[in-house]
Amino acid sequence: MNIAVEKKIQSFLEKSASKLLPLMQADVPNKIHSLVALSLARIKTPPCREQVKIYFKNNPDEEDSIKAISLIGGEDAANLLIERIKSKTARNRDVIADELGNFKQPFIIENLKEFLCDEDRHVRYQAANSLFKIGGQSCALAMCKYISDPDEWISMTILKHLCRLKEHETIPFLAEHFARDSDIRRKAIMVSFLSRFKSITLVNIFDEGLKFGDARLKANSIEAIGELELPQREIKLRIAPFIKDPNNRIKANAILALAKSEPNLIQSEIEEMINSSDVQLRRSGAYILGQIPSKGNEDYARQLIEDPSDDVRKRMVLSLRNFSPEFAVSQLERTIFDRNNWNRKYSVDIAKEMPNFPKEPILKQFKSETSAGNLIACMSFFARYPDEEAVRLIKQRVKDKRRAVVCEVIRAIGAIKKIDGLLGIAPQIDQKDPFILKAFVTNLFSLGKIDVFESTLEKAAILKRPPMNDLYLPSIDGCLEILNQGDRIPIGLMNELSGNTSVPTT
Repeated sequence: MNIAVEKKIQSFLEKSASKLLPLMQADVPNKIHSLVALSLARIKTPPCREQVKIYFKNNPDEEDSIKAISLIGGEDAANLLIERIKSKTARNRDVIADELGNFKQPFIIENLKEFLCDEDRHVRYQAANSLFKIGGQSCALAMCKYISDPDEWISMTILKHLCRLKEHETIPFLAEHFARDSDIRRKAIMVSFLSRFKSITLVNIFDEGLKFGDARLKANSIEAIGELELPQREIKLRIAPFIKDPNNRIKANAILALAKSEPNLIQSEIEEMINSSDVQLRRSGAYILGQIPSKGNEDYARQLIEDPSDDVRKRMVLSLRNFSPEFAVSQLERTIFDRNNWNRKYSVDIAKEMPNFPKEPILKQFKSETSAGNLIACMSFFARYPDEEAVRLIKQRVKDKRRAVVCEVIRAIGAIKKIDGLLGIAPQIDQKDPFILKAFVTNLFSLGKIDVFESTLEKAAILKRPPMNDLYLPSIDGCLEILNQGDRIPIGLMNELSGNTSVPTT
């Protein structure tokens, strides 16, 4: 980003501050003050920072106030949050614990360690989440001390985070906890998490899991062993005995573990799964087809695409990503019309990943589609691969009663027809809905229509009775968030900022 663009962005921020700061002194509902505080926090000029701190001190238990003080960042903001969370009478202490994860100072980590033993389970939960968000060996080792939290929700959360962080120094703590835990169900969950390490130092734990009678623990142990970087003969020695296990889950995991390296060895077992009367086995078969070399398995895939079970078809649709584009296209052209909503949505989502996918099937389905998620998927497809007939169909949805659908209409029309297209549908948009208005304004602004931000800012700053500032403030906050994206600012806005010589006055 060049200096000229940075100056223009700064001028927008300063103008926003000059318009919004007076609202903090105005006699308006606190809801409006909270929205203004969030926007001021994104501006970050010294006066804005000071006003956000004042608002937080006056409203330390409001969720938006907590989020605003977190947004301004810095050690002073962090200290205000820590001081408040240490007050046992404070509300939303868990929200503060969550926001502290956005700070990276070492003293934040030390305080989060303290909150891991807080009497409030929600604070402990969010403290663990924040340590995970910050990451690193120090945070991981801090969580190790509380892996035995008496609340299973907390202990399982910490375990999951430790396995995602993959700090190998934590493995001895995890192994000790596994050995000490007498709950078989928790052991099964632990094995599933521990498999993320893919470390051969854990093979003894997984071997032990194979000895238990619990099906879930055994199945998870088989899956974990299959992920290890062990010689194939060692994996086969451990897993092969379970290929004929009467338990479907154990059998499926054993077959999958061997299928990745020796697909020919278990071809007959895969065929047996796909032809089984058991839905879960067929579903597992569909999953396996998405993990092993696909050549020669097209007939199996065709069979499962027509399976009577929605779950089996859904899993097979997702596994089509593993097949050649030509074959995947031929099957997706059918599954786009599946009777199950999710299968239709997944089919369109996968089709969007294929630049040469034919538009006609999706156009046909779009015309008759009613599910919100599926309509959004179709519009998202055409936003990437424009079509004039699709544009007509998308515009017909601008009056839809569902916010998410209308917001996608706005995004799709903006992507296809740019600023003129959005201005064309403006009269039909419900601009009294702050969520829809925000989608409209931020999309226009992202495309480079700078004056929409300025006109919305003027409206947001006007005081009326009754006040309507809360209608426009979410749009301003969305635009300020875009301006804070640095080099990730949308290309349309970046081009306008680079080529526009006029600078808004404060």
